Amino acid sequence: MGVLYTVTVLLLVGLAAADAYGRRRFARSGGVFRCRVRASGDPPTLWPWLRVRWSRRLPAYWIEDVLVVRRGPVLNRSVVLPVRWCDDSTRAATGQKPKRCGDRPLILRLTLVDGCRIAITAGEDARLDLVGPYLSAALRGLPDGPAPGRRVPRTDDNDDTDGGDRWGEKNRRR
Repeated sequence: MGVLYTVTVLLLVGLAAADAYGRRRFARSGGVFRCRVRASGDPPTLWPWLRVRWSRRLPAYWIEDVLVVRRGPVLNRSVVLPVRWCDDSTRAATGQKPKRCGDRPLILRLTLVDGCRIAITAGEDARLDLVGPYLSAALRGLPDGPAPGRRVPRTDDNDDTDGGDRWGEKNRRR
């Protein structure tokens, strides 16, 4: 009976070590970011358990136009989601925001090869990792630049004043 317990304990320790190694290897893949995923309608055929509610936080990364998501809390269960196209914009989450994705989470909508649509969200600090190969999606939703026609006064490096008054005087003479 003692041998059976010893074998069981050794087997569980081996599985835990293999799982820890797999998690560490996935995390070191490069470009890994934490995200939440949900189905926008029917779940994808490659991930039939994906629901309309936001998933828990999952690590993911891009390989060209394929999103790889590690979904299992135990053992290495990765889901490979080939993407057909991306809605060409990220948008800030409105309404019911996904939890634990930062103050201003971004949502990216993807259409998979099987025609199913999913939404993926991550914090604003993971913007470039979130969009992956769809860099044009990262350009939208950025803060606005300065207003057109507005001039900002410049200062000289060797002048102690802020230069704003001199700049205004030059423009008034024109």
